[in-house]
Amino acid sequence: MTWDWYQKPLTRILDWFHIVMKFRAIEQSGQKFPDLSAPNGRSVPDEIASAKWLTWHGRGCEAVERLKSLHDMIGLAPEDAAYRALWWDLRGTYWYLESNAQYLVNYGWRYRRGMPISSIAESAVNEGVSLRCAKKRQMRWANKVAHLLVQVRRAVLNGELKMRDLPDRRRTTTEKKNDDQCQCVA
Repeated sequence: MTWDWYQKPLTRILDWFHIVMKFRAIEQSGQKFPDLSAPNGRSVPDEIASAKWLTWHGRGCEAVERLKSLHDMIGLAPEDAAYRALWWDLRGTYWYLESNAQYLVNYGWRYRRGMPISSIAESAVNEGVSLRCAKKRQMRWANKVAHLLVQVRRAVLNGELKMRDLPDRRRTTTEKKNDDQCQCVA
C-alpha cells in the first residue's frame, strides 16, 4: 500500500546558510571602504546590508540589481587588491543569487511560521569542519579527514550507513604455531 496521495509536494529552496556565507564575504570586504559611496549615494556597507535584507524578505531580484550596480561601479578589473577582493566577492554573490533565483523564497516569512530555511545538519557539519580545519587550532584536521567525516555524516543522515558483520579475525602466524603445538601435545 502506498501513501503517494498523502505526501505534500516538496519545495526546493536555496539554503539560507549558504546565502549568509556569501554575504559575509562581501560584508568583510566592504568594511574596508566605509567612506565609499554606492551609485545611489549610500555607503557601500549600507548597500550590502540592504541587499541582504532584500534577499531575506524574498526580493532577490532587487538584491541582485543592487549588488550588480556596486560591482559595475568598481569597474571591470580594479587595480587595487582591496577593491579586487570586493569586486570578486560581489560578482560571486550576485552570480550565485541570479543563477539560483528560482529557489529564492521569502525567508523571513518562512522563519516566522517555523518552516525550514536552512539545512541544520549541513550548517552544523560545515561549522564543525571549519573549526577543525582552522590553521590556529592545536588539533587541526587534514582536508582528507574532514572530507571523510562529511561523507560519513551524510551517509548517517541519509540512512545509508548500516552496521556490518565483522569478518572472522585472521590468525597470526604465532597463533597458528601455538595451535599446531597444542595439537601435537594432545
